[in-house]
Amino acid sequence: MMKKSLKQKILNIQILFVCLVALISIMMGYSNFRETTQKHTSSMADMVAKTCGLVINGDDLQLYKETGLRDSNYYEVWNKLIDYRNTNEDIVDLSVVWFDEDGCRYLFDTDLSKEGAFLGDRADYHTEQRHFREDLIKGKEIGQINYSDKIESYHSILSSFNIHMGYVVVGISTKAEKARLIRYMIQLIVCVLLVSALAAFFIVWKFSVEVITPINALSEAMSNYGKSIEKNEGKSSLDKLSIRTGDEIEDLYQSLRKMESDLLLSTSNLAVATWNSNHDSMTQLYNKRYLKEFLDQYEGKESIAIIYLDIDNLKQMNDVCGHEAGDQLIVKTAEFINSYQKIGATGFRMGGDEFLMVLLGRMETEIRQLVDAIKKSPGIMLTDENSPVTSQLSVGFAYSAGMTDVDELIEQADQSMYRDKNSHKHRRE
Repeated sequence: MMKKSLKQKILNIQILFVCLVALISIMMGYSNFRETTQKHTSSMADMVAKTCGLVINGDDLQLYKETGLRDSNYYEVWNKLIDYRNTNEDIVDLSVVWFDEDGCRYLFDTDLSKEGAFLGDRADYHTEQRHFREDLIKGKEIGQINYSDKIESYHSILSSFNIHMGYVVVGISTKAEKARLIRYMIQLIVCVLLVSALAAFFIVWKFSVEVITPINALSEAMSNYGKSIEKNEGKSSLDKLSIRTGDEIEDLYQSLRKMESDLLLSTSNLAVATWNSNHDSMTQLYNKRYLKEFLDQYEGKESIAIIYLDIDNLKQMNDVCGHEAGDQLIVKTAEFINSYQKIGATGFRMGGDEFLMVLLGRMETEIRQLVDAIKKSPGIMLTDENSPVTSQLSVGFAYSAGMTDVDELIEQADQSMYRDKNSHKHRRE
């Protein structure tokens, strides 16, 4: 399963958040705008109905209802209503009616088309009007009725005796309102998405610069930690970073540096302690403690040769010339043994005047030739002619081509060395 990066996760969350904010903003904007436009349309309908009611005499309506005749005053009012309708394109209906059991009867109608009505014409109740039928018959104030494409406002006209004579009915079209709402929604969606996208880009960029980038740098530095130390000779990739965010990330970086410092110090101390536990402090050769650990890794896996070396007359040198002179003999021996590192020999100081060289994976003939070369080497003579004490190296060896007891092999090399030491005594005698 492919893992998502932290940046991708944050980006996904940000996109979801932006979409949610955009959706909420659009819904709230739509609701507020629709409410505002509806209030505006309703206010317009009420205002027109009440204004028209001012030019209509309720007592005249009583006369028109009873006689069905039109006089000059009727035409004067009718023309005013027509002019008023023509001044506002949103007015789709403007009429004066009264209601009975069967429907409504027209007193004035400003629709001059064939569908228009004249004084006394009758119309059935609309579906929406049926909900207010009883109130319309009684002349009660019903406010407004909403249709799919318009809003109708009903304003009651009273006679001089406060008797209901009819309604001024004003229909205001909602088509323009819906068109404005659609335009507003398009603009709102574009603006919200644009602002949200810019905000999201800024937040992601800011988050990337201040959080993701330093975290990625820390992650990369830590993932390549071992390689960076090896490549940069002890300097880690953390040394190359400079995180100054002033927050928890910088604290994390400083904590890692502190942990690195403590770890390197502990590692260094451990390395020193391990080195000291495995080496002889005077000669820097491996010590006797490390010999068994070293040989246990190879026992029985390949051929092994043990070359045993011993310093003749070291005690006598210490007694006659002092321990400093004796120490010089030990150091010379270590230098002599180290000269054979180039052929794969590993040197050990067993303690005092005893040393070993271990070689692995060699033929026995090679070892015999090497031992003969060592015995003939000028380096085995540790003192010169003017020294009050003569000292040289005694050399012996043991060889095994396969499975063997290492302790037994060392013992054999030791015995071989003593035979060489005894030969030195016989020669001097």
